[in-house]
Amino acid sequence: MAEFLKKSPRTGRTISVVVLMFTSLCCIDQPLEPVLPSWDTDLTFPLISRVYTLGEFAEQDTSVLGVVPGDTRLVFKTSATTQPVFVNDLLRIDPFSSSVTAELGSFSLLPVSLQFPLSVPGVTEGLPLPPLSSIPLPNTGVTFSQFQEVVLERGTLQVTLRNNLPATIRVETPIELRDGSGNLITTVSFVPDSIPTGTQRTAVSDLAGATLTSNLSVMGSTVSSPGSSQPVPSGDQIVATVEATGLVAERASLANIPPQVLVDNSRVAIPLTDSTRIREAIVGSGSLFLQLESRIDLSAMLLFRFSELLHPDGTPYQDSLLLQANGRRDKLIDLAGFHIQSQDGSLMSSLEIYTTVNLYEGSAGLPVTVRSTDQFTITASSSTIIADSLVGVIRPTTVAFDERIVTDLGDLSSKFSGQLYLPSATMRFTPQSSIQFPLELDLQLRGRNTETGAVAVLQVT
Repeated sequence: MAEFLKKSPRTGRTISVVVLMFTSLCCIDQPLEPVLPSWDTDLTFPLISRVYTLGEFAEQDTSVLGVVPGDTRLVFKTSATTQPVFVNDLLRIDPFSSSVTAELGSFSLLPVSLQFPLSVPGVTEGLPLPPLSSIPLPNTGVTFSQFQEVVLERGTLQVTLRNNLPATIRVETPIELRDGSGNLITTVSFVPDSIPTGTQRTAVSDLAGATLTSNLSVMGSTVSSPGSSQPVPSGDQIVATVEATGLVAERASLANIPPQVLVDNSRVAIPLTDSTRIREAIVGSGSLFLQLESRIDLSAMLLFRFSELLHPDGTPYQDSLLLQANGRRDKLIDLAGFHIQSQDGSLMSSLEIYTTVNLYEGSAGLPVTVRSTDQFTITASSSTIIADSLVGVIRPTTVAFDERIVTDLGDLSSKFSGQLYLPSATMRFTPQSSIQFPLELDLQLRGRNTETGAVAVLQVT
């Protein structure tokens, strides 16, 4: 061993080290697992470095930078589009309220008919008929039980005379119809004036504007005849029939009114007080409140029709309400989806209503007093009516918009920092409107420096 160490001193150092390390390890009373320290840190180092020129941007993206034709200068250009601003509920008609009256109008009465005998003075039953020369017929009183008094708008009086005498008679003078006070109502003339034996003839008179009372007198007529050897038969010598037909009254006192329908008896207009004038509109929202009140002593079904208020299918809006005598009813109409349209293409200043009165039971057999001027009162009031579309004259309306316009700088904002100096610039605005009439644009541009807070204002009119 000693010789080995002498010849190989290096080997001996190596062994010594090994021994010492072994010894040292044997002296530590710890587990055999190693205990190492740990730490972390951020490392930053460039991957690529590239210099971009404005010329390269101009070549790659011409939407922001471009070259002036025939020049080497670069031009910066950008554009932005604002969000559309909608009219929405700005097309509106302010609430209105108005009361109008619809008159009942003229109405019909039942026809009346009376028959009574006339005797000729000096003529005796069973004896030959003597010649007659201008013999006055006796005055005869008649009674109409259907009314106490009526003022007629129109009507016809028919007087029929049947000759039961054995010879022709001539009615020489007109027959007069007078009221209970003796006032002349009308006259009836027979043309031709002769009535052969066993026949009858009818004369007609117009009753337009006449006033009939319940008690009337038929008088004033004279007759003549050549006479006959034949005996006068028994019974009525002359039979008179008085008929009043086609009676349309303006006023009836204590009259029996028959059931009837007065079609389009009245036309009224509800004024539109808003300064907006409509030729055509489609309603988006709104309502119309109607209050109908009867001032008539008859029950009636009142039908009302708006000529300019149309359903979406184009048919006029109509409805009906049952009104008791001197009664009142209400009706609320939701106007959403309805069309308002002028009948003749002109600008509207009112809504027209046509009424039809159905006197479905008349006076029910009871005497009543009715006038053509008796009224239905129609009170119409609306909410604010908002139109989806409108053709007409629009009142001054402001459409406000407040938009933030973001300037498109392309890749410049990601590649450069600092300020972009523009020696000269032009800003162009291109407003577009789907409204088919001129608009006045009052535009204000405001720009704000986010660093300094300074605000620049540009007024555009």
